[in-house]
Amino acid sequence: MFDPSVEDDRRFHDYFNRRIPDPTDSIVEAYVQTAQRDGPPVGEAKASEFGRQVLALFAGRQAAVAARRREPDRLVVGLVALTLAGLPRYDQTALMMMPLIEHSALLIGLDPADIFEVAAAKIGHPGSVALMRWLARPGWNRTLESMGFAETRDDDGVRYRSTLRDT
Repeated sequence: MFDPSVEDDRRFHDYFNRRIPDPTDSIVEAYVQTAQRDGPPVGEAKASEFGRQVLALFAGRQAAVAARRREPDRLVVGLVALTLAGLPRYDQTALMMMPLIEHSALLIGLDPADIFEVAAAKIGHPGSVALMRWLARPGWNRTLESMGFAETRDDDGVRYRSTLRDT
């Protein structure tokens, strides 16, 4: 079981760079699904900084899964995870992954606003407000590059890589 309040969980070290899928993905997804099971509003997790990072990295991994499998529901799961990671208060950890979600939607031929609308219905207020605030940002401030990422590929398809530092 994933507990975002734990300060350090060795199972998630170097999580973002692991092969997709990784067994730890299902651990985080179970937590995200449980958090949203009762419907909106989905509040922020009582999380340590490490826990928020894991939730945000999970969302970024879900963006890659969505692009690889052409599964828009993975983007919604990622947006729920970002809400739990602190998106409603515009937490930097959560914000950094938003371009991955948006980019992945575009890669599979979807309007990001449509995905955000579906997610907004699942997460409720104040997460839905954060999603709309994101879409109101100028386009140049919503790109992979603006948040320090690049699209790459591995043997299985789309990957996102940090350009800020080796993670």
